[in-house]
Amino acid sequence: MRAIIGYGEGVDAQGIRQAVLGAGLDCSAEDTVPVAELEGRLGQTGVDLVLAALGSQPDSDLHAIERLSDIFDAPIVAVAPMVDASLVKRARQAGVVEFLDAADLRRELDASLEKLIATRALPNERGMVISVFAPTPGSGGTTVAANLAAMLARQHGKSVGLLELACQHSDLALLLNFKPECGISEVCQQWQKLDKVGLGRCMHEHPSGIHVLANKNLLESDLPEREAVRRVTVLARALYRATVLELDRTLDENQLEAMKLSDRVLLVLRPDVPCVRRAQQALQQATAAGVPQKRFGLVINRWGIPGRLRQAKIEEALGLKTLQLIPDDAKRATAAANQGVLLVDVSRVAAISRAFAALAKRLGP
Repeated sequence: MRAIIGYGEGVDAQGIRQAVLGAGLDCSAEDTVPVAELEGRLGQTGVDLVLAALGSQPDSDLHAIERLSDIFDAPIVAVAPMVDASLVKRARQAGVVEFLDAADLRRELDASLEKLIATRALPNERGMVISVFAPTPGSGGTTVAANLAAMLARQHGKSVGLLELACQHSDLALLLNFKPECGISEVCQQWQKLDKVGLGRCMHEHPSGIHVLANKNLLESDLPEREAVRRVTVLARALYRATVLELDRTLDENQLEAMKLSDRVLLVLRPDVPCVRRAQQALQQATAAGVPQKRFGLVINRWGIPGRLRQAKIEEALGLKTLQLIPDDAKRATAAANQGVLLVDVSRVAAISRAFAALAKRLGP
């Protein structure tokens, strides 16, 4: 999705462009021009969105914008350092569809894009995001995330990202048998300057076709800022047709932020009482923090183990329907770990591989 920026007098145009790139939009240096030159720039190239940063002479800027709305169909979003009712009203009259506060531009731009896509004022070129959350150790969250991503890549042209947000309990790189050159913590430390090109360069291309950003330090890692988690997730959505986020089992503000940005959240557990009780607590905490319960889907791993709880009992306890049962297959799981390959590559016709294929088909874009 391409954006053109028009800036008024005294505006930090580079800062506006950095926010636009951080939202996953394409905007070259040549696409950043003074407001008075917007009309000529729009006549030279196709564009999806016009961002007008009002300067110290907002009336003059709005006059130029008014001419644009009569000629071009692309929605116009205005940005100003001070938002007052009079200025917003004049901007609306000039053809502006959204008005953003420059003081909180990154977050407001993300919200505005979501609104414009939902109302079909902008084309929906962004991919979907699926979070995988296993609140109990040993439930197989990493296994589910990696094999789901591989199946999504197999079914949807390999445009799939896999990001490990489980910084405190990380073993994705071990499971996928590679040593990351660039880690998720390093990327998150530079989030304010990050765009989708920079994120793409940090991704490791796995033989399965998925693009992986794992934790580089397997023993300990600094927790990223919540805004960093948001930025990486937004950019991954812009970069890939589907993105799978492997979340940490500790439900902190970063994991909650990822859930809020996701289209679906897979709650992964084993069919036993301790796992169900811990899942109940985590689900209550997440919904209390503002994650809608309807966003969650239940994935019951290691289905078939002796003494398991009944599926109906688990669903009743959690108030969720089961998206997929993943059969217990210790033999193939051990073989995959020893060979450093994914479970779905050990045997494509095995029941466990068919289960991941079915899950990917249900969730795929």
